[in-house]
Amino acid sequence: TEYLKRFAYKNAETDDFRRVLEEASGVSLGLFFEQSFLKGGYPEFDVEYAWDQGKRMAQVWVKQVQQTDGLTPIFELPVDLVFYTRLGRHVKKVRVRGQSESYQFELDSEPTIVEFDPEGWLLKKLKFKKGYTMLSNQLLSSVDLLSRKSAAEDLASFKGPATIELLKEAASREQYWSARAQAITSIGKIGGADALEALLVFSRAKPRRVRRAAIAALAEFKGEERAVEALKGALLGDESPFNQCEAALSIGKIGAKDAVQVLTEAMKLESPENGLSEASLEALGYTKGKEAREIIRAHVPDGNPLRVRIGALKGYDKLGSLEPEDLEMLKEMAVKD
Repeated sequence: TEYLKRFAYKNAETDDFRRVLEEASGVSLGLFFEQSFLKGGYPEFDVEYAWDQGKRMAQVWVKQVQQTDGLTPIFELPVDLVFYTRLGRHVKKVRVRGQSESYQFELDSEPTIVEFDPEGWLLKKLKFKKGYTMLSNQLLSSVDLLSRKSAAEDLASFKGPATIELLKEAASREQYWSARAQAITSIGKIGGADALEALLVFSRAKPRRVRRAAIAALAEFKGEERAVEALKGALLGDESPFNQCEAALSIGKIGAKDAVQVLTEAMKLESPENGLSEASLEALGYTKGKEAREIIRAHVPDGNPLRVRIGALKGYDKLGSLEPEDLEMLKEMAVKD
């Protein structure tokens, strides 16, 4: 408010904004503005953790592995390290200053969960390899949504029925749809008969965004007729236009034998702003066939609805190649459309 009052109808610079924030907070923000506004890039962290039972000590190593140059520095940043022990959740605030840092914390017991910036305050990339047990604890017990989503994503590398059951539990009881969706996505990546059964159930779930995640994950099951039939049902019958569009894309990805016919018919269905036609044309690109190319080509020229034309261009992208006729048409569009 003070910034708006002081500079109303005036020119202002970034440093003016910084000074007002410093006056209000009493905190020096020079380094933050230097790194966030005047420099480029972002930190890429490689984090490792170990427990010393004899010393009852948690050890954390943090490396910054981003490519540095005159624009992208080694960042100096405050970070929350979080440990869950028998006595509860412990937040340790540290400051990362160098390319490689190490921290030690004496705790009451071995942590069941260890997290690095679990609330996602930092713009970053993070590699933090953890074992199955710790990821399971994190998925089911962390208080932070982003941390639970991260655990669900990382668990996809642990194949087998036990992991699928764990992800099913999370996808069923999780409060937030985005974490449920990530658990369902990981089930699809694991694959196998148990995963397919789980996804077929979730594709009929009541929350539309949960169904959408399952519809997208079914694209992983090439050659599975039950998956294809479920996708066709969603394409024609789901009450959500977004889910219908996702089903169209998955039908193209899964390689259904009659994908071209099904998607062509779907283009005739009414949908808000021709969204389903757009998705169907994009999906046709995944089939890579001559017939699909001809349909895509026919929907690029001016005179087709805008979203339809955009879908056709996306279809070309998914086809992955251009014939001379396509190239000439797209060149003309680039110059004259």
